Amino acid sequence: MGHNCCALHGRATFCLGPIDGLPPVGLQAAPHSWLGIDQHGYLDVSVRLSSANEPRVQNWPLVAIAGRSCYPIGDFREARTTYEYEDAVARASNTAGARWAIYLGETYDDISAEILSNAFRWANSPLTEILRAKYEPSIYAQAAIHLFDFLNGNATSLASRSPEEAWATLSRMPGNAVNRVASRGGLR
Repeated sequence: MGHNCCALHGRATFCLGPIDGLPPVGLQAAPHSWLGIDQHGYLDVSVRLSSANEPRVQNWPLVAIAGRSCYPIGDFREARTTYEYEDAVARASNTAGARWAIYLGETYDDISAEILSNAFRWANSPLTEILRAKYEPSIYAQAAIHLFDFLNGNATSLASRSPEEAWATLSRMPGNAVNRVASRGGLR
């Protein structure tokens, strides 16, 4: 890895443009947090569009942001200012058939080896509660190693598996994932 890693905090809007006479619809997650890795992009595995009240949003099969892509489908947009964020939401709202995930990081925290090894104390989300009940805190480091390997063509996608199967697969990763991330990522 050898790149800076941080947790970004801000907001994300998942926007579907108009289609077949239906108006645009968007779902904003605020506050929202995700990981950023210099030169590699982002990781957000807490996207839960299936819990939206809007059926069109529920039917977008988005499960993650990895690198600078939506998986398995959609377009990722990174905004650097509030103006860029609002402009991207407006453009998606007027683009027929758009499926845009628009992210605006407003603050960040550098990731350290200590934060990674105590991830369940540091992270506070519905996903964390689910993972805490089944796995060791290293599950986040295992996910980071898998993502790095996937982006470099050394691991297969877990997108075809259910979330439970994907996390179980990651939990069986051999070795000390926290040490691997810390050494490869230059974490302090």
